[in-house]
Amino acid sequence: MKLIKPSYLILNQKPGLNGIYEQIELAGRTCYASEHNIKYDEEGHSTTAKDFVDRMIKSGHHAMLEQGTVYLKIPINDTSCKGSNVYRESPYCVIKFRIPYVYVTTNMRVMLNYNLLDDLQYLCEPTEFHEKRVCVKFITDIGISRELNRHRKNSVAESSTRYCNYSKEKFGGELSICENQDIDIDRVNFLDEEYSLDELCEDCYLAFNNEEVDTSKLFTLAVKTSEFVYMNLIDKGWKPEQARRVLPLCTKTEVIHTAFVSDWKHWFDLRTKGTTGKPHPDLLQLSIPLMEEFKNRGLLNE
Repeated sequence: MKLIKPSYLILNQKPGLNGIYEQIELAGRTCYASEHNIKYDEEGHSTTAKDFVDRMIKSGHHAMLEQGTVYLKIPINDTSCKGSNVYRESPYCVIKFRIPYVYVTTNMRVMLNYNLLDDLQYLCEPTEFHEKRVCVKFITDIGISRELNRHRKNSVAESSTRYCNYSKEKFGGELSICENQDIDIDRVNFLDEEYSLDELCEDCYLAFNNEEVDTSKLFTLAVKTSEFVYMNLIDKGWKPEQARRVLPLCTKTEVIHTAFVSDWKHWFDLRTKGTTGKPHPDLLQLSIPLMEEFKNRGLLNE
């Protein structure tokens, strides 16, 4: 069992069409923990991104395409633009008119599903007139990711417990558990390879018979037991999608959210200010500093 500190990282999309492909590839590979398969050229550009996106399209797995943000600058009188009605009506598009151009922010899934790839001729880098989309990668636990993923308008990619096999070497052959505010890290992290599950159970049995129960040890018992059972089920031939049933909610996950700044404002209202109820304390550890970073980048007003 390994303890992981929750964190976040804003992922800036690189310029151009290949930057869109790279953003999609990174999100898709996060789901399968296959980021190690990305190949880069000498300038740091992915050489595998376009092939990855082509495979997503061919397989019909279009959800990942939402992670690629598309900024368009279209002359108002250009009749060759195919997507005028879509850009006006889709909830996944934001348009602004600044004569003589229309400034559109959308994503690659919209471009594909509505047969608008020809409009990529208007592709540009974001200007002051574009509604920005921001991509954030969270490292947190499955329990907190359930709250994150309630924001349905956001484009979401998350580590897949169906396909991630935690017994494999790339996961260290162990479960990664997120730290939380309810445990004493020193008491949870006291285990070493020589400390057996039997000894842990004995300690917890003794704790139950005393007036004071070491809750951090009880927490450790729960996650170590889950890890023990998961690894043995895999060893007995179960697939990860079967064995995942015993994974605890504190299991580490990686979640990528891409959303318009206006949607992030709503997210901060709920997840920092608690406009509809008190935010979870473990989520506040991420949402408050993330909101401050948005402010520092000029994406939010004070």
